[in-house]
Amino acid sequence: MVDPILSLSNEASEDDDEVETLGMDSIQCQTVISKLLGPFPEWEGRLKVSQETGYNMIHFTPIQELGQSNSAYSIRNQLCLNPSFHTKDKTYGYDDVEKLVKEMVVNWEILSMTDLVLNHTANDSPWLQEHPECGYNLVNSPHLKPAFLVDRILLHFSVDVGNGKYESRGIPDIVDKMEHLDVIVVDCTLINTIKIIPFYSLLVCFYIFMHFHNITIKCNFITTGNQQSFT
Repeated sequence: MVDPILSLSNEASEDDDEVETLGMDSIQCQTVISKLLGPFPEWEGRLKVSQETGYNMIHFTPIQELGQSNSAYSIRNQLCLNPSFHTKDKTYGYDDVEKLVKEMVVNWEILSMTDLVLNHTANDSPWLQEHPECGYNLVNSPHLKPAFLVDRILLHFSVDVGNGKYESRGIPDIVDKMEHLDVIVVDCTLINTIKIIPFYSLLVCFYIFMHFHNITIKCNFITTGNQQSFT
């Protein structure tokens, strides 16, 4: 592995000897949650604190438009900035961010970095809806069928809880206390009802035997109507 050359380059200087470089062990980096920076005109004042407290690099979480979950790494549109950075009077773009980053390097002597997130696309991304083949699904990733079934089981169970189906067993329609979760976990009958335990169970002795005898299993999925099994 070759360490990158990190330089505090001043575009006004044409002499390489005047360019200051930073060693990897001299980096003092602070992470900022980009979605919490507010409108873009307010960024400079908030980021200035990092310079005044001795940092020489700022790590930005993704600055692109986020999905409906608003998770900092769930990207809805990789090609545009988060709309929360805009103001009533102006829509900002990557060029504006570039100007600020250069200002940080030249006048603040602070480098910046951000995450390039290509595999955390939001489920409401127009691009993903137009190209579903680019995401995991049961067609291109059949090995995820058990995970899909678990997800559906938990979804239906959550809907039933929300509809008050389990209130008589001590689980209200809104689960917001630890004792509610304790009822779900401790009530083995309830867990058996939704049949989730088999998804997390292994025949330990069987797999130990297979391992020590260097035996591999080839699974063939058999589909009959809506029923699936494997041999």
